[in-house]
Amino acid sequence: DLQDTIQARKQPLYNADDVLLYLPAPANIAKSITSSGKQIEVIIMGPRLSNGQVYDILLIGLMEFGESDGVTQRILAIPANASFQTIKSPSLKQLQFNYPGVIEILSTWFVNAYSDRRSEYLGVKDEKEAINLFLQ
Repeated sequence: DLQDTIQARKQPLYNADDVLLYLPAPANIAKSITSSGKQIEVIIMGPRLSNGQVYDILLIGLMEFGESDGVTQRILAIPANASFQTIKSPSLKQLQFNYPGVIEILSTWFVNAYSDRRSEYLGVKDEKEAINLFLQ
């Protein structure tokens, strides 16, 4: 019914962190600290992981997004523990071959996920670039 549709549209689209409420993240999003002390988002592809836990991860790529305040980088990773792995690709090249479309899905979600910024997807770099970012 039209009234229900109008009522549904009045619901907020974003949570307190300005992340989409109507379409949850397609992966786990965590914060990590690089060796230089910089905080960076890490996209951990796999089953839902518990908040507050520490997980070992394998870095497989680095996504970059252009935003009004510069370039935002996000690490692509999978859990190191094989029992948590639904994606079994230890490199960006294997990820793109074994799971076509995953980069496009993630980039589309992140471009549209935050209400407080305009964002555009710039590209993805391989696991060497992701590791280098942590070592900087």
